[in-house]
Amino acid sequence: MTSGYAHLTFEEEEKGTLEIGMAADLVVTAEHVLECEDPCLESMEVDLTVVGGRVVYER
Repeated sequence: MTSGYAHLTFEEEEKGTLEIGMAADLVVTAEHVLECEDPCLESMEVDLTVVGGRVVYER
């Protein structure tokens, strides 16, 4: 899913996969985001946030 968005913005060389040397914007949760209905997303607790490859929040 992330590689598709990077391709759409012509940024495949900088982001889109989780590997060394690539920038990353991601959120880590204990719950399964894709199995959650919309109301669940609003109350979901975030454990870690990474923006541009740098940790900006850690619980």
